[in-house]
Amino acid sequence: MKHTDTTAELKFLVTFTVEEWKLLNQASRSHYDGVCAAMSQGGIIDKHIGICARTRVDSSGDWFAFRDLDILGKVAEMACRVPGQEVLGSALLCGISNVLRSANSAYLDIRKILEAYTPDRGR
Repeated sequence: MKHTDTTAELKFLVTFTVEEWKLLNQASRSHYDGVCAAMSQGGIIDKHIGICARTRVDSSGDWFAFRDLDILGKVAEMACRVPGQEVLGSALLCGISNVLRSANSAYLDIRKILEAYTPDRGR
């Protein structure tokens, strides 16, 4: 047996308000990229709007992988351009960007730790 690699997936607990989910939904539906548009067509955005509607809460969150947050960030870029929603869109983009920066930093730290647990790498 040879142990050749070790990996881990970071996830981040992030909560958005109903207003933020609705703005992301609006931006996603008009997004030029198919992956971003799919977030509002049975994807993560639809899921959380449904949770807020069914449970009558004013926010909903989840554990998001980096990739999902990255896509939500791209949707938030479009949310900055929704007339009358520029401030909320900019706040969303800034918040998601801060989480992504933290994620990059955490990943680099964890990668160093994981490399220590992969004794046969490159041998």
